[in-house]
Amino acid sequence: MDLKAVEQEVASLMNTAGWVDLEERAFWLLAHGDQAPPRETLEGTLPLLRLWRYRRNGLFTSWTVLAPVPGVRGPRPLVREITWDRPLDLKRDASGVRRLKRRQSARPSLRIRDVPLERSMLEPHLQWAAHLPPGLPAPPRPVDAGEDVHGVEGFRSMTHLRFEWAGDGPPGWISTRLRFEALLRFLEDSLRERESDR
Repeated sequence: MDLKAVEQEVASLMNTAGWVDLEERAFWLLAHGDQAPPRETLEGTLPLLRLWRYRRNGLFTSWTVLAPVPGVRGPRPLVREITWDRPLDLKRDASGVRRLKRRQSARPSLRIRDVPLERSMLEPHLQWAAHLPPGLPAPPRPVDAGEDVHGVEGFRSMTHLRFEWAGDGPPGWISTRLRFEALLRFLEDSLRERESDR
């Protein structure tokens, strides 16, 4: 789902304040997807879990899993995916495409998609996340890791979760990484299935 309002806002930042403001706004959106427009699809839900994968030379992607507010009937769990092609926007900014006013679009590459999730398929992943130990030791996020960066953050009953790692992370995290990847595959498959239905 394209976010016209967000794209226009970020495009104006790109045109006036430059790269630093665009990067700040994009990181805010990646971290706060549940607060970004459009909000209509998120009504009656609250965030449970956020996962992210920031590719060293590719897409920065954040997935926020939202579940119905307790006592509210109707909405299904859903995932909000936010992607940002940081290298593409950095290249555009450095090349001055917008100043040359070429026909090529200089809109930032931010995209948002919302997709309902099958509750029974989601539940085992949430059970896994809920049983992760609090304070799982994560190395501090390097400024320029030179590696992909991954992370998990919990909300509501999982607020004890907040960890991030670069590359493969510590050797003792093999099972955690495998379950993390399994959850990402489930979310990505759900998004792909929705796209193929259209």
